[in-house]
Order: sequence, then structure tokens, then C-alpha cells
Amino acid sequence: MNWILWGIFSGLLLRAGELSVLGRSIRIGPGDFLIGLAGTVFGSLFLFLAIGLILRGVAVLLKRDWFANAGDRFLLALLQAALFFTIWWALRADLFTLAGSGTGKLLFGAMLLASCALFFVLRPALERIPAQIPAALLLVAGAGLAMAGTFGPVRFAPEKTADAGTVEGGAPDTVVAETGGRPNIVLILIDTLRGDRLQFDRKVTRNPSLAKLARTSVRYTKARSTNSWTAPSVAGILTSRYPSQHGVHHGTARLPERELSFVETLQQSGYRTAAVTANSVIGRDFGFAQGFDFYLDTKNAFPFGFFLDQLSRLWKMRFEKGSQPEVQAFFHRVTRYYQHAEQVTRNARAVADGLAEEAEPFFLLVHYMDPHRPYRAPLRYWRDEDAEYDGPVNGFEYMKYDESAGAFRVGGVKLGPDDVAQFVRLYDAEIRHVDDAIGSFVAGLKSAGVFEESYVMVTADHGEYFGEHGLSAHSDVYAPCIDVPLLVRPPGGAAQSTYNEYVQTRQIPATVLAWSGQGDAAAAMEAPPIPFPALGTGEPIDHVFVEAEDGPTGFRRSVERDDWKLIRGANGQELYDRGADPGEVTNLFALVESDAALQRTYQTLDSLLISFEEAMRVFGGSGESMTAEQEEALRALGYLD
Repeated sequence: MNWILWGIFSGLLLRAGELSVLGRSIRIGPGDFLIGLAGTVFGSLFLFLAIGLILRGVAVLLKRDWFANAGDRFLLALLQAALFFTIWWALRADLFTLAGSGTGKLLFGAMLLASCALFFVLRPALERIPAQIPAALLLVAGAGLAMAGTFGPVRFAPEKTADAGTVEGGAPDTVVAETGGRPNIVLILIDTLRGDRLQFDRKVTRNPSLAKLARTSVRYTKARSTNSWTAPSVAGILTSRYPSQHGVHHGTARLPERELSFVETLQQSGYRTAAVTANSVIGRDFGFAQGFDFYLDTKNAFPFGFFLDQLSRLWKMRFEKGSQPEVQAFFHRVTRYYQHAEQVTRNARAVADGLAEEAEPFFLLVHYMDPHRPYRAPLRYWRDEDAEYDGPVNGFEYMKYDESAGAFRVGGVKLGPDDVAQFVRLYDAEIRHVDDAIGSFVAGLKSAGVFEESYVMVTADHGEYFGEHGLSAHSDVYAPCIDVPLLVRPPGGAAQSTYNEYVQTRQIPATVLAWSGQGDAAAAMEAPPIPFPALGTGEPIDHVFVEAEDGPTGFRRSVERDDWKLIRGANGQELYDRGADPGEVTNLFALVESDAALQRTYQTLDSLLISFEEAMRVFGGSGESMTAEQEEALRALGYLD
């Protein structure tokens, strides 16, 4: 029974380690604690026993008696404890992110080491384990318990910030006054979501949850991002500034400490601030947690249910289509990529439940990584589409344009129209996937009793290309990557409506600050609040600027006004009539000299763009360099070669 005692002590120590790390940010009730403790103890028991049986099986295969003398038994015990330590560390990687400090991580690591040390005191006599015990069954049971339900639910309960005070501002906004106090604010950010792939008509099949939310919201049809990839775009959402100003660009993904996030202002005014994100590029390590009481970056957590789903997909693809790259892509997918939408929702609902119990209003940011590549939603979302396709597109690799052949390729295979369409089908399946998760999150807000008293805003950091302009993935300043969705639902809801003038995601800081009653702080932001026509709030804008990386140091910049768009970069200029050509297919710049009306349009846009370019040169765009680990995080997501 020694191994059972070891498992119990190990589980207690691991649970104590979890509490030591999370105690200041998480409230764990008695029931949750017991559930978590049971999962930890039994997970420890079965996982350790499974490792022992595997090692014993290896010894049998090698025809070596590892139990013949004390020295061999000690080495075997050490190896078993080391494997246990390594596996548990990997499975609970999100705890070390939550710890947020070297001390917390060391403390949890020490608890795990102490658990392994107990093995040498209460070490199981592995040679007494009956050889006929089905090792495979124990392995599955142990891994399942360890990965699927190791820790119980957690609830958010942040400490009050030491320097929290009241920030003086203007008179409360009309919306704030009507709610009877400062409202809660929820910002849902969806990675890589094109604005033109959502459906809001009566026959919605792709995004019913967002369509339902839109029925009591204002939908902004001309919302634009400030950049074409996550880090600089989200930096703009937090600071109201362009990449040249905040310095997050050209692979420099860390947000400098000098930049003021609107979340810091909210925090200082007494708001509880929390975030749940599945994208490591905007994780704590990259400086994006500034101003948050609680920042859950779930970058390396291991979703067991997702593992099984992808394993079933691998089986289907490997044996039905014989696709060897699928095997490699499978392991890359489950070990290197983001946490899936259901897990983000589960974490976000737990955080929202805790925030709902606080007396203060809260701001909650929830960032879903889906539908970012790889385009592989759970099986139920793409089974039907995939059954009709038998080509090289698997959703893991980006298609790359081969200029010599004038065509896209994947893995050296030239793609036809149906192959490109398959990329879009898999992407749309990801949209259905994340839409369901958002529907569940909204249901959680309702069950927590905070939905009707909260602002809910939904948008994206950028879009995605599927062959337009010879591009895939996300880069540059063209419409597929810059046009993003935007929904705003006020407390209590609003009549369904659309706003058909320009807005930009960099207006979010002033918007949120105005909602929180901080008029002066909102006015200090570099972009005005987003208009809300029904209440007469916000300020309209008549043009938007965008800038994206162009080569190792330069930028391509664009200006859009009156449905015309001018783009300028190292390779020249482009002019598009977006009223007649919303996809920016036909470049009209060559006609400027011969068409007087076109020339006047160009001169207006050119004057605006020159002013913007001169203003951005003042800043120089200096950012903070990244560590090797941070560069690897970007590389894993396809941002670096």
C-alpha cells in the first residue's frame, strides 16, 4: 500500500502547491477544493503507476532485472520520479503562467519536487505489482485522470490594487447614468476573423450566436483594424496608438512599459480588471498584462478532450488518405498551438462568475484564438465539408504563392480553385466553432446575472487572406486583413441597427473610458469614442489610417475615405474604389493622370497620407527586443520564419 500512500501525499502536496500559486487571485470553495484534490490524488496514483509499469515493461523487453539490487532500484525510482515530475509540469504549464513571478513558479516546483522526494520514503515495491495488470488500461486511466480533470473549477477573487484610487474625469456619459452606476464592460476579441465571413441575415448558418447578439446591438459595417497581425493590432486596441507609436512591429512583439494601456486607467479608477487569452503573442511575457488584476494566458495548457478529438481526426486522415504530413502536423498541433475555444470559454466563465460577486464594476477581456491557423475545428464542425474533398489541403499549412508558376502551392503541390475553396471551408468551420463557444460564454454571463448590466463588445484583431493579392495568412493593408467585425451591445440591449461610417479598433480605449464615466481620460486618448447613434454619444471620423510592415524596417501605409483607399509602400502606390470594388481587386492608380475626377480623389487622399507619414516618422517606431523564448512563441504561430 506504500504506493497508495505516496499518491495521497503527492496529491496533497500538489494541491497545496496550486493553492500557494493561485491563492491571491483565485477563490476556491470547499467543494471545488475536494473535487480538485480527488483529481490530483487519483491522477498522481495512476500516472505514477502507469509510468512504473511502462518502465517495468521496458526492463522485461531488455531482459534486465532492475530490481536485483538496491542501486538499480534507486536509479529506477529516480527515473520514475523524474518522468512523473516532467509530465506533471507539462500538464500544468498554465499554473506557472498564473503564478506570474519567479517566486511562485519556484514554490510550485518545490512542491512537485517534494512530492517526488516522498517516493523514496514511501516508494512502492514495483516488483510486487502483479505482472498481469493491464498496463495499457492503467496508462489510459491514469493519463485521462491527470489531463482531463486534475483540478477543480476556480473562481476569480483579485486583491485590491494598493494604489487604486479615483481618477478625476468629466461628467458621466449618458449611458453610464442610465445604468444607475458604472457598468461592467466585456470585450470579446476573436483572432483572425474576417469581417466579410460573418452572416447576419435570417438564414444564418455560420454564426448564429453572434447573429443573435447582433439583434440587440449596433453593428459597425466599416470597422477597420490598425495592423494586420495580432501583437501590433492588440497594442493599438489597448493604447489607441499606431505601430510606429507604440513600437510593436517587425517581430518586436513586446509592448513597452512606457505605453499607457486604458486598462491601467480603469484599474486606478476602481474597476476590477481581468483577461483570458489563448494567444501567447499577447501574453504576460510580452507586456500585455499591464493594468490587469488577473491575466490568464493559457498558452501551453494541454486540452485532453481536444487531444482525443484530434487523435480521431488523425486516424481518419492517416488511414483513409494516407497523409504522412498529418502525423507530424497532429503532434505539432496539440503541443505547440493555442488552447481551443471551449477551454477559453470555460476559463472565462469561471472568471466572470468570480467578478460577478465583486462589489466593484469590472472589465473583462476574452481573446479567442480560433479561427487562426491551423484551420482544424473539432470534428463535428468540418466532417461534412471534408468528406467531399480529397486534395492536399489539410488546414495546417498555409498556401504559398509560387510566382514562377503563377499559382499557390501546399507542400509542393499546385493548388486549384477547389483546393483554395477548401481552405475557406475549413476556416468557416472554425468560425462556427468559436461562435458556439461565444454563445456559451454569453450564456455564462447571463447565468452570473451580469449580462444585462454590461456593455458587450465583439471585434477581431485582424482578418485573413485566401489568395487575394497573391497572399495567404495575414499581412499587408488590404481589405481581407484589415476589415474586421464590430458589435456593441449596451446594458439592457438596443434596437438592432447598423452604423455605416468608418470606425477603427484604436477607438476602443476612449469608448470604454467614456462608458466608465471618465470623460477627461477618454478625451486624452488619441482616437475619439466610437459613435453610438441611438444615444448620441461618441464622435464620427471620416477617414482611417493603417500601417503594416513592409520589408525588414519599412511600412506600407494606407488611408481610406469616402469609400476610396490609397496604399503606399516600397513597391509604389495603389488606388481602389471600394464603393464599386469592395474587395480591392482593380488598382486604378495608373489612370490618375488621365482622369480629372480620379486625380482630385487621389490628391485628397495623398494629402492625408503625407501628413500621417510625417507624423509617424517623428516616433521612429522603437520597441523592446524579444528573448529567444518569445521569438519561438511567434515562430510557432507562423509570425517568424
